[in-house]
Amino acid sequence: MPATQGTLVLADISGYTAYMAGVEHEHSLEIIGELIETIANSFDSRLHIDQLEGDALCATTERTDPEILAWLNDTFGRFHERLRDIRELSTCPCRACASASDLGLKFIVHRGEFSRQQIGHAVQLYGTDVNLVHRLAKNTVPLREYVFATDATLAGWPESVRQGFVAAPQRYDVGEVGAAYADLAPVKEKALKDRVVEVTPQTSKLTLRYRYAGPPEQVAFILMDPETRKRYLGVPRVDLIPGAKGTYLGAEFHCRHGKNLEGKTVFRITACDIPDFITTYME
Repeated sequence: MPATQGTLVLADISGYTAYMAGVEHEHSLEIIGELIETIANSFDSRLHIDQLEGDALCATTERTDPEILAWLNDTFGRFHERLRDIRELSTCPCRACASASDLGLKFIVHRGEFSRQQIGHAVQLYGTDVNLVHRLAKNTVPLREYVFATDATLAGWPESVRQGFVAAPQRYDVGEVGAAYADLAPVKEKALKDRVVEVTPQTSKLTLRYRYAGPPEQVAFILMDPETRKRYLGVPRVDLIPGAKGTYLGAEFHCRHGKNLEGKTVFRITACDIPDFITTYME
């Protein structure tokens, strides 16, 4: 396939090796799987996921604008929201569940050239820039969670965005690579602080009341069904992405619409105590 110009993104779970080495595999694999799926769902319709690499996802886009940074910040927030939900729901005393909060997330971003090759049912990325973005995962950034972007990436972003990055050039056997990092700690703090647990009649801006002929548990089950939501939202398709540990907490309804169903509106459940209340946030 011909080479494509664009942006390569490597999303890498920090602390993965130490975590997997010191905990029970059954629960650790479930937790890592949930976190990888959270990243993938956030990338959906934004970045093209090309490779799954155990503790990392390699994705690409032909876009090179700073909106990519906004996508990564959003993905990072969702990652930590899912970790929080896993902790809140966990009653298991095993080390895998107890130490899940030791995991983190970092992003490597590089503007360059890449090619795709179909090998059986799998797609493999090729190119010098593909190799570089993986090499940059081993760096001297003095943080655990960050966005690390090369000078080639930052050159296409406005000065107002570049000011949030700290220069950290790296030296490898191929020579020096200009790059800079941005601390994601403020993004994590905001994501966890902005959670809305329950909207009361006193704090709501609009209140609608309906009375249904059925027990609360049955009504809640029907209203949470994707087919029901598809009908009352008037969209062609609604996908339910399970929440933490397969529950509704942190679950997302992805409403597909538009030409070829490329449009997506997300309703995320930020809190619930079914059938008493369900709080959703619409993106």
